[in-house]
Amino acid sequence: MDALAGALQERGVTANEEYVAEITSGRRDAIAAATADAEGALEQGDMPLKGKSIVYEINRVFGDNTILVKENGGQDLWRYRFARERTKQRQKSQMQTAGAARDR
Repeated sequence: MDALAGALQERGVTANEEYVAEITSGRRDAIAAATADAEGALEQGDMPLKGKSIVYEINRVFGDNTILVKENGGQDLWRYRFARERTKQRQKSQMQTAGAARDR
């Protein structure tokens, strides 16, 4: 990061402080609102959040100009294998169905 910042600075590229302040303020407000919503849900017994709700909140708070990077390690490996196995099962079932229809 230091090398990138240094290279940008050498080329005269500076931060748009007004834009940075606007984004920072907006995100701060959105995070505070999301925190209040989550605390309210917790008090009402609506927690834990579902996975789709978490993704929705992340998108709502951080907006379209954000890339969220998360690595789950072994959980990712399981998820990839599970999806592949489900796809194989689905394809096998479809082939058996097509074969049965063809044999009629």
